[in-house]
Amino acid sequence: MVGSNAATGRVPWRERVRLTVTKDIVLAARRRVAVDGIEGLTIRAVSRDLGMSSPAMYRYFRSLEDLTDAIVLDVLDEMTGMLDAVVDQSAGEETARRIVLASRALRRWALDHAFEFQLTMVTPPTAEAAKPRLSDARYRFGKVFAGLFARFLGERGEPLPEDSAALLPETISEFRRRMELPVPDSTIALFLRCWVRLYGVICMEVMGQLQFLGDRAGELFEAELRSLADLLGMPEHALAR
Repeated sequence: MVGSNAATGRVPWRERVRLTVTKDIVLAARRRVAVDGIEGLTIRAVSRDLGMSSPAMYRYFRSLEDLTDAIVLDVLDEMTGMLDAVVDQSAGEETARRIVLASRALRRWALDHAFEFQLTMVTPPTAEAAKPRLSDARYRFGKVFAGLFARFLGERGEPLPEDSAALLPETISEFRRRMELPVPDSTIALFLRCWVRLYGVICMEVMGQLQFLGDRAGELFEAELRSLADLLGMPEHALAR
């Protein structure tokens, strides 16, 4: 354990205090984002909420970017935990049904935590490549769905669409390595196509890009879910509300 006493395995008092304060800062920052949006996230605002001075805050986070990364990491971990719980609670269901339940749960969570969800999309891929903890958290999140899709397609036992492997081989190879999925290229390619469509419509709704639909955005999500179910050959009852 990093920073622990070798003899007792305990984390030193100073380190425990630092971890506690760091967690408090991240939670306060998330509350600030939830209320005021991304634009409301500043070192000064969060330090004021906690009764700290801005210089004191910089002892824990070197910059607003570092604080933002910590929030994104926390949000991704929370989403992953939420999805894991949904998958575990539906252990007795067919895999197709579990995919549908997890998809709907993700949309509900994203809409209930809109500003925090938006924050997970602000880090450019080029910057995230230099932040392994953030990148790993994003892959852990995606792995929940990737694992379900791979299991379903394995159970399906039918040929995949002919164009399902129409992605660059290096893209598929890297994805397989990061997701630790020993499955054919065609399975990974089909998952990526489905994920872009499913996650994309959720992102558009959360970002306010579907306001022209009024209160019918949910119908578009369900239509997209049904379209993907048809593509994958899911049984009709998997889509039951």
